[in-house]
Amino acid sequence: SMNEEFDGQFGEPTQPCYSNINSYNQIFVDTVRQTGGNNGSRWLLVPGWNTNIDYTTGDYGFEIPTDDHRSPDIPSDEQRIMISVHYYDPWDFAGEENGNITQWGSGATDPSQTSTWGQEDFMEGQLQKTHEAFVAHGYPVVVGEYGSIDKSSHDSTNSQYRVDYAHTFAATAKEYGAAPIYWDNGYNGQYGHGLFDRNSYAVTQPGIVDAIMSGLGSGQPSDSTAIVGAASNRCLDVPNSSTNGSQAQLWDCSQRSGQLFARTSAGELKVGGKCLDASGWGTTNGTKAVTWDCSGGANQRWTVNSNGSITNVHNGLCLDANGAGTANGTQIILWTCHGGDNQRWTLR
Repeated sequence: SMNEEFDGQFGEPTQPCYSNINSYNQIFVDTVRQTGGNNGSRWLLVPGWNTNIDYTTGDYGFEIPTDDHRSPDIPSDEQRIMISVHYYDPWDFAGEENGNITQWGSGATDPSQTSTWGQEDFMEGQLQKTHEAFVAHGYPVVVGEYGSIDKSSHDSTNSQYRVDYAHTFAATAKEYGAAPIYWDNGYNGQYGHGLFDRNSYAVTQPGIVDAIMSGLGSGQPSDSTAIVGAASNRCLDVPNSSTNGSQAQLWDCSQRSGQLFARTSAGELKVGGKCLDASGWGTTNGTKAVTWDCSGGANQRWTVNSNGSITNVHNGLCLDANGAGTANGTQIILWTCHGGDNQRWTLR
């Protein structure tokens, strides 16, 4: 019925303003229902104060409209009103147009670039509130906007944290029965929300697109798997997987998007919209295992062997935890296969 309505301030709801919002929602439902066609049975979407989750689910005055004029053909135990909310928390990461806060989530490496709130536990708590207030009572919840702006001009790792944010939100929304819709404002570049170029139709943020698909459990990334080192029990991890040239490493397994690889029928290992690649078509020991735009080349095709090793089709070398390292941050290279535990992997 309306979008992000409030009284001119972003603070707590006030009266009689919230009562007016409730009245407008009721007028909207009554009017649509009585205008013929399929309007008596169609789904209707209504918001609370500024589409804010706390102010819609909490004790601030939101009222679900009555639906007295709906079609008698609708089953009596089925609601046809949905609740609209938006999610951009923490705002200093997701929406604030500066380079102060560029990282998010448990994979963040720089506390000075990470918000002091609004991480995974907060996100889950917010979506749990929508489930308890509405979904559990038969009212669907639509998160009509979520996402984070592009700050990669300030911090090159920002692209990966945007991927992590999108994946985590999509997966958590699904868990709590909400329908998430990413906010694509058509703008690409600094502070943009765009996922594709509307002139050329080219996808500009394949990592985020794959993250959403993976989080929702649909599309090719649904077969994503973690690759776990036998010696370290840590995951193959690409800290900035949506950027060409990012080198793989070992890191504590967390199911974040940079640790979820999709195996294709061609033998590729895709992560963040890129392919795991023998850097520079290298053939020598020490060649880096990096991500790069998928090309179909033999240096991006891999064979998973029965002994747990993973060999590159182009050069026959094995994925190797450098120096037999087991610690977080150990770099992944290619090396002559020797059967050591630092070259054996389990796909989970």
